[in-house]
Amino acid sequence: MTLAFVRQLVLVCASLSVGCAAGKMAVPDEVARSTDLFPIQNRSVMTGSAADESFNFGPYRASNVDRKFNRSIGLSLKQGFEGFAAGEGFGGHSFDFVGPGGPLRGECNTQRSKTTGIYSDNKRAGRVACTCGGAGVYGEIDVAGPAGTWNGQAALHGYPATVVSIDKYEGGLHSTDPIGFEVRGPQSPLGAVEIHRPGRVWLSRTLDPATHAELACLFTGLLLYIPPDPGN
Repeated sequence: MTLAFVRQLVLVCASLSVGCAAGKMAVPDEVARSTDLFPIQNRSVMTGSAADESFNFGPYRASNVDRKFNRSIGLSLKQGFEGFAAGEGFGGHSFDFVGPGGPLRGECNTQRSKTTGIYSDNKRAGRVACTCGGAGVYGEIDVAGPAGTWNGQAALHGYPATVVSIDKYEGGLHSTDPIGFEVRGPQSPLGAVEIHRPGRVWLSRTLDPATHAELACLFTGLLLYIPPDPGN
């Protein structure tokens, strides 16, 4: 194992802020009962412009990850998170996504707060917002927060859903940052994602094919999230 590889692995672990040996995310009971699990497969530990960040899960494949993406994605969701300017992105990524229903394009903006006020004492406060569209479908997700208490909204096939972070490991320990997210409809969970590499995805058995693909694509955007540098 080369020194360069070790350094890259350390950077990957640090960017996720959860530790590479911390264990698996604790899956909420209701999610475990009502969803199907899709482990992430064929995912490299490397990230960045020189890495192939493609991976598969279930019937889906993400590829052509571009971390130089810096265009505002123009969300219709109105979150109004304190400390984050609407439409402003310090970083971003895009990717191709394909499944049984056809190709989709995922695009994400990422931020770290640089404001004073409630976020000033928490250097890990951040935000990630993604859109996925194509093949007659379109979805959005937008989450932000300090430490492990991120929350937000999603829009799937035009219908709203709430997003809450998960910061608990199977052994009962808690992370200082989100290690996953759960998306909930009015009465039940629609799915969840563990962003700790290599990652896992859970999708509700009741989702129609289009919404299934939308949520899977949006979860891919969260799986690819790396906190950006907000600058000085």
